[in-house]
Amino acid sequence: MRLSSLTPFVFAATMAVAGVVAAVSPVQAASPKSLNDSAYLNLARCAGISEGLGGDASGFDKLLSAEDGGREAYILDRAVARRIEAAREARHAGPDTKAHLTAERDGVCKALVN
Repeated sequence: MRLSSLTPFVFAATMAVAGVVAAVSPVQAASPKSLNDSAYLNLARCAGISEGLGGDASGFDKLLSAEDGGREAYILDRAVARRIEAAREARHAGPDTKAHLTAERDGVCKALVN
């Protein structure tokens, strides 16, 4: 067989490989999410609570950053709003509410990070 007679087969094989790569690339670009949207929003609340109580929110921030890939923009916006609202709530809370928020941060929230 001459090289010129193989050209259509080489071209077809190259296009097939390119098609597979193109189909897989968007899936790989979006980081895999281990948290559903509801848990992601709860994690944002936890970061806000920790921040508002004067604690360290870096553990929550790290997980939020790892989980934000592939999320819809409206979920990311809601997470920011939820975090701001929770931080404000914690900063302005009375003693009973602060105790409740501290328990939430140390219980439910830590479970999300671990």
